[in-house]
Amino acid sequence: MAVTVKSSLCAFSDAPDDIVTLQAHWQELRGTRKATARNDVDPVKLRAYLGYLCIPEVLDQPLDFVFSLFGSGIADFLRQDLTRRSVRDYQPAELAKCIFEQLRDTVELGEPSVYRVEISYDNPSRSSASYRLNLPLSDDSESINRVLTSTRFDAMPADFWGRIIL
Repeated sequence: MAVTVKSSLCAFSDAPDDIVTLQAHWQELRGTRKATARNDVDPVKLRAYLGYLCIPEVLDQPLDFVFSLFGSGIADFLRQDLTRRSVRDYQPAELAKCIFEQLRDTVELGEPSVYRVEISYDNPSRSSASYRLNLPLSDDSESINRVLTSTRFDAMPADFWGRIIL
């Protein structure tokens, strides 16, 4: 089965309102710092997003991202829980590569970013899309050591992921 993953950086002005609201909340927490700290993020204030939030920790040499938090809504939706596992463990591998590159770019730039991600496969022909918001986190206000992500899935066939994850 051929799987295709397309990812494009979006302007925040083109993102859904809930993505823009979460990014504005991050900006407020950040203040004049490079990025907000993980401890500044209050889950109570993010209740509407909780099942769709992830926090991958940044590992160096080799660069990797390991999830300390993997949202239950995403785990249910994708039929895989990656808590305490690498982003490289995502299935399909094409999606793992895409998310790894998004996280790497967010860490390198140290700025929030939002992506439009489209996934399709050919047997049977199906497609899905989502928005992914990446918000850098820094415990020392200098280096990015985590990324807070939020994923907003578009509607899709109920069996989409069951067919794609082998």
